[in-house]
Amino acid sequence: MEFQPLLDAVADFVQKGLLILLPGLASAAVVWVKLELDKRKLLWVLKRYAPMVVQEAERLGYLGKINDKKAYAVGLLQKALNQYGLGKVDSELVSLEIEAAVIQEFNWQELLPEDLPVEA
Repeated sequence: MEFQPLLDAVADFVQKGLLILLPGLASAAVVWVKLELDKRKLLWVLKRYAPMVVQEAERLGYLGKINDKKAYAVGLLQKALNQYGLGKVDSELVSLEIEAAVIQEFNWQELLPEDLPVEA
């Protein structure tokens, strides 16, 4: 029995299937890589800038130059996100990141167990 025609038909089928599937798979891979990079960039910007904008809002609030420190900090962080091309971030996420930065900067002692001594 001659297998060559069968092997040629299978090879032709696989080749045509790959020609159909590979462009879609390649574009899906590109989209996935872009989303992964955007996610990492978003986390980097949030973690880097949130403490800075909280400190700035606290300083300006202490000087009496602003009334609503949280709104000011959220606005500054949103500007930083816009500068990095991440302007479509949910405002609730930005607000929560500001609250987390406030806790880390100023209220971290409240997160400690009550029986743990804290040196002032």
